This record gives sequence, structure tokens and C-alpha cells, in this order.
Amino acid sequence: MTNSLRELKGRLTQLRKEHERIGALVEHYTFVIDDLESLAGQEELPQTTSNMRDVMEQILRNSGEPLHYRAIYDRLAKMGIQVRGEDPVRNTGAHLSSDERFRSLGDGMWALADWVGVPSRAPSVRHRNH
Repeated sequence: MTNSLRELKGRLTQLRKEHERIGALVEHYTFVIDDLESLAGQEELPQTTSNMRDVMEQILRNSGEPLHYRAIYDRLAKMGIQVRGEDPVRNTGAHLSSDERFRSLGDGMWALADWVGVPSRAPSVRHRNH
């Protein structure tokens, strides 16, 4: 009887982890769909740095919360927007750091400057070697 109870509790723990993982996937896909829908009515624009940064701003606005620059890169990639350069993921952070609309919160997290009351230029991104 004790083994059966232990097995049931173990299975419940596994199911809770799986539920959490699925919930995170649902949230991720919801954000991606929202991002794509918000851009669906717009004309196809030639890809420029300015247009890409406009999309980055929309991604953050749609999320309603700060995002890691890797998450922003992932959303850009899913939209078919290429970030050029040797390391596109890190270049996403560089683009964020060079636009006054964005504010670094540290550890790769980015917010919109108007969320944190910072109208000035965002600080440079510092990359750590992992």
C-alpha cells in the first residue's frame, strides 16, 4: 500500500511538471500569435534597422512585461525577421541598447523605457561568456 501511494505521488509530481511545461508553451505561442496578428494588417516593409526596432517595441508592448533579449530574438525569428551579424542573438541586445525606447534591467532583460520612467538612452549591453 505504501509503494502504491508513493508511486501515485511520484506520478502526480510528474504530471504537475508536465502541466507547467505545457502552460509555458501555451503562453509562448499566445504571445507569438499576438505579435503576428498585430503586424498582419501592416504593409510589408523592407527590412531596415528602424523597422526591426519598431517590431521589437511591439513585441515588448504585446508581452506587457520585460523580456530577455533571447526571447525577443526568438519572436523576431518566428516572424521571419533576420537579425544580421555574426551572432544574431547578441546583436538583438545591441539593437536594443542603441535605441532610447528600450531600457536594460540587467541580466539580459529588457523593458520599454516608458515602463520604467527612463526617457534617456538605454545603457550598453554587457555580454557575459557562458
